[in-house]
Amino acid sequence: MYPTKRQNEVAKRRKGRGKLIKDLLASIKAKHIPYRTCIICRSKKTKPELIRIFYGNSKGITLDNTNKFGGRGAYVCKRDECHTHNLNKSRIELSLREEFTKGNWDQLREEISGKVICN
Repeated sequence: MYPTKRQNEVAKRRKGRGKLIKDLLASIKAKHIPYRTCIICRSKKTKPELIRIFYGNSKGITLDNTNKFGGRGAYVCKRDECHTHNLNKSRIELSLREEFTKGNWDQLREEISGKVICN
């Protein structure tokens, strides 16, 4: 986005072109994109590419579809390899610092299987 003539004239009168260029560069800066690591394959990806599992005191260990729940979280790839072959109960328990119950583990596996993208 280039400045208009009026903006150029105002900038020249104030402190010269240096101020105008600094302002333009500050507004163009790229937004920070957070990366997270899959606990199974250890690859780094952006948040939308991963499934978040979290532990909250009131809800226990569940899937976080909105990425907005508070509590300790762990991320797993949406790829089929990470989910079917390598999804390890002990790795998730270690990351979340909480133990699963039998029913809770089966429920979590079913929820994750609905989110997986086969590659």
